Amino acid sequence: MPPESDAPVITDAGSFGRLPPPPEADLRQFDRRSFNPRSTLAWTGMIGFALVAVLWLLALSISQATEPTVALPVQERGVAVITAIDELLALHAEELTVNDDGVAELPGFLVPGVTLTSSEVASGDVALMRAALLSRAATRVYEEGVGTLHSSESVTIETTMFSTPGGAHRVMELLSASNHDRATKYVRPLVIAMIVLGGLAVVLGSGFGRFSGLGFAMAGAAGVVFLAALGLKFLVAFIGSDGSVVAEEFSQLTNTIAWTPAENAITFGIAGVAILVPGWLLGWFFDRSTVREAPPAQVIDTPDIAR
Repeated sequence: MPPESDAPVITDAGSFGRLPPPPEADLRQFDRRSFNPRSTLAWTGMIGFALVAVLWLLALSISQATEPTVALPVQERGVAVITAIDELLALHAEELTVNDDGVAELPGFLVPGVTLTSSEVASGDVALMRAALLSRAATRVYEEGVGTLHSSESVTIETTMFSTPGGAHRVMELLSASNHDRATKYVRPLVIAMIVLGGLAVVLGSGFGRFSGLGFAMAGAAGVVFLAALGLKFLVAFIGSDGSVVAEEFSQLTNTIAWTPAENAITFGIAGVAILVPGWLLGWFFDRSTVREAPPAQVIDTPDIAR
C-alpha cells in the first residue's frame, strides 16, 4: 500500500504542498441558455411601451393640432386660397344686395350657406366682409369637412398634390373636427396602456437597469416621432408655396402645425433622458462597488526532499 502524501498546509504566507487538482467543470449547463420568463416579459413590456409611446405622441399631437384655436386659422387660409375670395370681393363687393332674409351672398363663393349680414354689407368695408366670410366658412369646413366646398363655373378647385391649392385642400381635410375627436379619443387609452407596459417592465426588470431601460425606450420613441415631424415639415416646405403672399402665409401656418409633434417629442425625450442618465450612473456605481478583483493566491510548492 503506497504511503499517503502529506496534506497541503494553507497559511497567510501561501500554500505549502501540492493542492489536489480542481474538479473538472461540467460545461454542459452552458450549452443551451436557459429560458427566463421574467426577463422575457420585462423586455416585451419595454418594447411594447416604446411602440405605444410613439402612438400616444402622434395621437396627442394630432389632437393638439386639430383643436379649433389652432386649426381654424389654417382653415381660413385654406379657404382663401381655394375660393379666391379676394378676387370675388373685388368684383362683387359694391353690388352686394341683401335678400328678404336680411343676408347677402357673395356670387361665386364656394362655401354654400355662408352669407354676410346686412350691417356688414352696409359698412362697405371689404376687409370686414372678407374676415366674416372666412371665419364662417372655416368653421363650417372644420365641422363638416372639405366636402362643403364646391366648384363653380368661374372658380375651379385645384387639387393637384404639388400645388398650393392642392396642399391646402389636403391639410384642410386633416384639420377637421372629426379627426380631432378621433385622435382625442385614443389619447387616454394609449396613456393607460403605456403606464401599464412601463410599470410591467420596471417591476419585472432587475437592478437599476430597469430604469435606464425605461428612459432609453422613452428617448427612442421620442426620436422616431421627432424624425417623422422633420419629414412632415420638409414635405410641407416642398409642397406649400408657389411664391404668392397667401401661399407663403399658408406655408408658415402649416409649418407651425407640423412642428407640434416635434415639440411633444422633445419634451418626452428630455423626460426619458432624465430617467436614463441617473439609472445608468447608479447602476454603474453599484456594480463597480460590489465587484472586487481578488489578488492571485500565492502557491509555494515545497519539494519532497526538503520535507
